[in-house]
Amino acid sequence: MARREVRTDITAKDKTKRAFASVQRSMKSLKRGALGIGVALAGIGVSLVAAAKKAVNFADEIAKTADKVGFSTNALQELRVATDLAGISQGELDSGLGALSKRMGELRQETGALKTFLDKSDPALKTLLQSTTSNEEAFRIIIGTLDGMTNAQDKAALAAAALGRTLGVAA
Repeated sequence: MARREVRTDITAKDKTKRAFASVQRSMKSLKRGALGIGVALAGIGVSLVAAAKKAVNFADEIAKTADKVGFSTNALQELRVATDLAGISQGELDSGLGALSKRMGELRQETGALKTFLDKSDPALKTLLQSTTSNEEAFRIIIGTLDGMTNAQDKAALAAAALGRTLGVAA
């Protein structure tokens, strides 16, 4: 028996390098895209946190002001919208409501400018205001009274006596 040798040469072209390089480029591109999305999401997150903080601070400021002037937060917000539409600043409103709070306290103690004014001009209104249980109620009575008055000078005098010069004149 004779022995024969068969020899086979196998040659192959290595295409894996090119495929691997392509995968690496795709991964880098994906990573850059993900990083961009991550930065954008972080920016959105920071914006949302800032907006939430601003809303919380705004609500806190309204609650503190409402407590200070003796109004409910809803009534204060409604009043702020109405006065803003009338061209009265938030500062003027807050200052005037603070003055009303002080003057109502004085009126209950039978002292102060509002008491002096009402003793001379409208003792029945003085009694009505002294019977109120909140500054919000007193404010509504004063505004209702002002609305019913026809003399501009009398209106200005009552408004200034109750709400202070700044808000009184504006109201």
